[in-house]
Amino acid sequence: MDVLDHHGVRATVSLNLGVIAHYPEIMDACEERRWDYMGHGLYNTRYMWGVTEAHEREHIVSCVELFRRRTGRQLAGWLSPALSHTLLTPDLVAEAGIQYLCDLVHDEQPWPIRVRRGRLISMPYSVDLNDAVAYRQGYEAQDFCRMLTDTFDTLWREGATQGRVMSVAIHPYNMGQPHRSGHLDAALKYMLSHDAVWVATAGEIAAWYYDNIWHQVAPMVQAGAKR
Repeated sequence: MDVLDHHGVRATVSLNLGVIAHYPEIMDACEERRWDYMGHGLYNTRYMWGVTEAHEREHIVSCVELFRRRTGRQLAGWLSPALSHTLLTPDLVAEAGIQYLCDLVHDEQPWPIRVRRGRLISMPYSVDLNDAVAYRQGYEAQDFCRMLTDTFDTLWREGATQGRVMSVAIHPYNMGQPHRSGHLDAALKYMLSHDAVWVATAGEIAAWYYDNIWHQVAPMVQAGAKR
């Protein structure tokens, strides 16, 4: 939190909704910073693989309701616990009023997803630029942050003609360690020293997409749904 505060970065929290009950002080700190949220299930160990449609729907709805009771707001995004989505997850999160899904580990731009009811987009989310994955593969903080700046350089150049989303997944128990946080600080300083960088939350990106792009793709999505 201190490193992100220093650079004026509002995080998008992949929130296990159990945090609201078990660690209210953490939720309070996120709210004080006006951080954004996507639901990450109740607990990260309650996997959705192989469950019934009714079970998954109940799980998603309970998370949406918990978030609304705590904040008074609609949960905007969804990342299934441990990315354990099913073939029905897009339909069920759209049904619950959620606007974007991160389970598809999409590339550098949002895309529409055809659902039974409502509307939904796939939001870019990275398991490459993800400290938990990188450290399991033997990379340390200096390597990980070099990956961040190298990725940024490429997407910043490409973004001169068409916008790119750079998703960085960090975990306090990893990047928050004293021997690692300085590398994150340096990477953020480098990236934010460039012009035309929008430091956006996932919710802000989704809102921009719906306001500016959705009307262009909606007819194709709806036509596909009728076939």
